[in-house]
Amino acid sequence: MYLSRNPGRCVASTEIAQSEGIPKQYLRNILRLLKQDGILESKEGACGGVKFRRRPEDVYITGIIRLFQGNIEMADCMFRKSICPERGRCVLRARIKAVERKLKDEFSGISIGTLKNDLESRPGRRVKRGKP
Repeated sequence: MYLSRNPGRCVASTEIAQSEGIPKQYLRNILRLLKQDGILESKEGACGGVKFRRRPEDVYITGIIRLFQGNIEMADCMFRKSICPERGRCVLRARIKAVERKLKDEFSGISIGTLKNDLESRPGRRVKRGKP
């Protein structure tokens, strides 16, 4: 979100960590994964940092969720540490899968740009911005 509020500018991880209250090493791990996935690009040196490789409007939450936790799934249907033998016939599983599809559909329409707009449109909400 911090990068979306500073479009086109390379932002140092130290600046993001301080502004957002995120431990620097934890943030660096997150930024590294986002860079490996092609969401961010980085620049070395005194004026270096990270910025979006794509427009925030083109970075969807579904991709970020998959990157950090895998597919959006509510249940693996495990029973005593092995796959449940009734998995194929289970009526509850069919309902769970339907909810998963709806959840995926909802998330697929949310981008970083969408969240930025939501944040900025909140009444009385002051948006943190980095250095110009």
